[in-house]
Formats: sequence, structure tokens, C-alpha cells
Amino acid sequence: MPNHARPELRLSFEAAVEATLSGVSISDPSLPDNPLVFVNPAFTDLTGYQPDDCLGQNCRFLQGPDTDPATVRRIHDAIEARQSVRAEILNYRKDGLPFWNDVVITPVFDEAGNLVAFVGIQNVITHRKSLEHSNRELEQFAYVTSHDLKAPLRNIKGFVELLKESGGKTDRTETMSFLDHIERTANRMEKLIGDLLAYARIGMESQPFESVPAESLLATAEENLRLAIAESGAVVTHGPLPEIECRSHQIVQLFQNLLGNAVQYRGAQTPRIEITAEAREEEWLFAMSDNGVGIEGRTKDRIFRMFQTSQPRGVYQGTGIGLALCKKIVTEHNG
Repeated sequence: MPNHARPELRLSFEAAVEATLSGVSISDPSLPDNPLVFVNPAFTDLTGYQPDDCLGQNCRFLQGPDTDPATVRRIHDAIEARQSVRAEILNYRKDGLPFWNDVVITPVFDEAGNLVAFVGIQNVITHRKSLEHSNRELEQFAYVTSHDLKAPLRNIKGFVELLKESGGKTDRTETMSFLDHIERTANRMEKLIGDLLAYARIGMESQPFESVPAESLLATAEENLRLAIAESGAVVTHGPLPEIECRSHQIVQLFQNLLGNAVQYRGAQTPRIEITAEAREEEWLFAMSDNGVGIEGRTKDRIFRMFQTSQPRGVYQGTGIGLALCKKIVTEHNG
């Protein structure tokens, strides 16, 4: 493609690209899989990848297993159609940390109309996405908290009204039944409030991470659940566990909630719970399995939201906060 720009203009453009705070990348559509042929310094700062790491690769290498497939398809379809596209996509740095990327990809044509390049402009919007997520979470928290706290209060008020209306004429058995209902409801409210406070505290702590053996954190969680584990006869086993950078009490809470669920939601067999840890490139993949009642596939996303459970509320006791708290702890630890 003839380039009629004055040399000083070309140099000014190149200097601007090098100096801009936005990540800039150029890919070559004439080569298989549209490989990157240029990245500016801001791109390497944003992603942690040096030019030698990424030149020759398709920009898909920044995506992770939880990158939204619909967004990926939309970008792919626009590129196939030689159209500009803008998207907010979850990418991953070289050190494994996720970041939200506001990316604009634009095709470049020569004077003859031939496609000669795709230019990508990337900007980090992680803080904005985190704020949006926090606002949505706060709205959900306010709504479900109000709903789930009102229900037991109405229950208590109803039994109190029955006692008042009876004027003391109920027999002792019926009176004790009313009081038992009130006590159970009050105990549920106490646990609910405690779980809500624990959930609210996650993300508000300033305590730095420290390096701790995961095995010792698991042992603490087992000790905290010693009575429940003994009563159920549960057998807890684990393979070698690594030393991890974490807030110790939060990971203890994570293990404790998951172990407690495995014990509570058990089937007819003696509970058997196994914890493993698998080394990945720059992370550890922890897994916990058990032989309990299990979780239906259609509920696997819902149960990590506040006050959601996989089992009917009358069958197993629980506030529906435990797994939401687990997810929040994992998120806080960049998991």
C-alpha cells in the first residue's frame, strides 16, 4: 500500500502509539490465525507479557476458562466480517491475575480496499467492573436480607399473638409448643445474622496475605467441626497440600463451610470426604469431593447466590449463605 504521509507525520504517529497509555496491538490477517505483529509498551504493562511472549500468537491467548463465550463469539464474528467491534472481556495477565479489558478492534484497509491489518486498543476497566459488581451485590444483599429477616420475625410475632389471644387459657403442652417454635425461629435468626455479618466482613479486611500450609488450615477447620464429624462418622482424607498465600481465617472458614456441607448433606452411607490439590502453571487447583446427596446440574450456578440452596428448606437446616460466602472468599483470593 503506498504511503503518502510525510516522514515526520509517520514518526509522530509511531511516537504517539509508543507513548499512549492504552494498550495497542496490531495483527496480520494475511497470516494464518491473525497473529500479533506489534504491541506497544502499554500493552506489555497491561498484560505482563513482553513482545517476545505474544508476537506470533492470536490475542485469544489472553482469555481464560471463564471468559464469556458469547463475547468471544461476537468478537470472532466481527473479525470474520471485517467489521469494527467493541467489547468488555475478562482476560488474564501473565502472572495469572484476571483483568477486565475494554477492547476496540478495527480493520485497516489499503487504498485498493484490501484488508491489511487489525488494530486493537485495550484499556483496563477492572475497577469499574468491580464497582458495578459490588453495587449489584449490595442491591441483592439488601433485598434478600430484608426478605429473609422479615419472615422469621413474622413467625415469632404470630406465635406471640396466639399466646396473647389465648389469655393464658392454653394448656401447658400447647404453650410449650408455641415457645419451642419461637425459640427455634429466634435461633435461626441468630445464625442468619451471624452468617450475614461474616459475609459482609469479607472484602472489608486490610489484613495482608501470609504464607501458610493449607494442611494446617484444614486441620483447624476439622477441629472446629470435630463434634459434627464424630456424630456423622465422616471420614476426611486429603493428599499433599501446598503452602498458600492467603488470609488464614478466611481459608479456614472456606474449608469449614465445605466440610460442614458435606457432613450435613449426606446420604445413607457414611460420609467420605476427600480434598486434593493439583499444581498448575502459576496456581493450585483445590478440589473437594464427597459421597453425599450431590448437587443437580441446573442448580450449580444458583446455589452460589445469597439464600439459595440445592435442597428443599424443610429437609436440611441452613441459611443459604454458606456457599455464597465460600465464593466470596475464593474471589478475594483471586481464585
